[in-house]
Amino acid sequence: SKCSIVGGLVLKGEFKMEQNARPTAFAWHPSLPYNEDFLITANDQYKFKLSNGNTKVCKKTILAPTYGSPVNNLVPLGDKNGYMAYSTQKKVIGLVKFPLDGNPNKTMGLIAHPNQITAISATSDSKYLFSAGGSDCSVHQWETNFDVISEKEAEGGTGMEPFMHLIEGQREGKFWQEL
Repeated sequence: SKCSIVGGLVLKGEFKMEQNARPTAFAWHPSLPYNEDFLITANDQYKFKLSNGNTKVCKKTILAPTYGSPVNNLVPLGDKNGYMAYSTQKKVIGLVKFPLDGNPNKTMGLIAHPNQITAISATSDSKYLFSAGGSDCSVHQWETNFDVISEKEAEGGTGMEPFMHLIEGQREGKFWQEL
């Protein structure tokens, strides 16, 4: 069925991606660094979901950045770069390193605008990221530095170590002891 005057956009499918959470952003990501193409969705419960691009089956649900408000824009950066830019509904833009696994040391965020962020985009070489603010009537240009995230990831440890500070009391806490 044709959805536009000249058939320029034709609806090919409609997929329920969440049961309770509201999808807030999505991006198509080619197979790097995975063996299949993924649709990455973000939701209002601070989660990323990776779904198979063809079957739409959810392959993984992980923690998304939790800086103030849910992610509202996703922009994979280059085919070989291994990073994705994001913005939250209010104030924050940042970078996340692939593969997505919820490791808080593989993400960074900074306050980019005093309130709403309406859009983000990147240059084709991923050297610069741009953010558009709503009420501040401005567009900001940011230079990317991926080495900082790689250094932070290395400092954070391996295995369960990067996730320990997310657990109240960490290894000495009541929750960990009950595990």
